[in-house]
Amino acid sequence: MWGWITGTDAAATATTEEQSSTGYESGNVSEKIIFNAPLEVALQVITDYEKYPEFVTGSYEAKKVKTDQDGGQVVFYSSSLSFKTIDYTLIHYLNPEKDGITWKNTDDGPWAKNVGGWKLKKISDTETEATYYVVMELSIWTPAFLKDWIISSQLPAMLEAFKKRVEEVYAKQKK
Repeated sequence: MWGWITGTDAAATATTEEQSSTGYESGNVSEKIIFNAPLEVALQVITDYEKYPEFVTGSYEAKKVKTDQDGGQVVFYSSSLSFKTIDYTLIHYLNPEKDGITWKNTDDGPWAKNVGGWKLKKISDTETEATYYVVMELSIWTPAFLKDWIISSQLPAMLEAFKKRVEEVYAKQKK
């Protein structure tokens, strides 16, 4: 009830905490999109982090820093968060089924929590359903309506950018 004042949603937080170890679709935000490309091509684009600035608006830099002891790709980002440029580092993990990734924040950046991922599902040899999900909390108090606006204003364009890139890469590979 008081989520709009405190910047939290108790039900979503409880669900997120309960599901965080299982991964997919446990986020405060979850959206699906269809890529007209095979799952392998979608995964190739999604895991090519350093290319994000080429096609994701507001992404200024993405640089793989290292691989951690669990095989996670540690990536530094510099991005626009609607009104401010922020620098942060995420650790990305390829899931064991090779049908998506998960990520989590490090202590480097403005996030109290930034966990999420992509879950890919083969529809046909040339179509993939992609589910993007994320739970984001800034380390400073932020009204829920502002957090929701930031995410909802940037998510559709970001998903469309990934769709366009995946389909361009697939078209080039078919030639």
